[in-house]
Amino acid sequence: HYHLRCLRSGRVQDLPTPFDPDLITRLDPDLAARLRDQGFHVTGYRLELVGYFEGEGDDPRSKEKA
Repeated sequence: HYHLRCLRSGRVQDLPTPFDPDLITRLDPDLAARLRDQGFHVTGYRLELVGYFEGEGDDPRSKEKA
């Protein structure tokens, strides 16, 4: 499964999206073949979206806009 991670608080939450074993192929159809050519065989992957949950302190990006 996939995760959301808050860079400020460290909070981790499951992303309510079903696991897609073909996601890497969908993102880059030639990637698995190129990796195999280099001797690397993909057996799985992890996906973590990182950012900031609202209400868990100030968003550091807001200081850049000021």
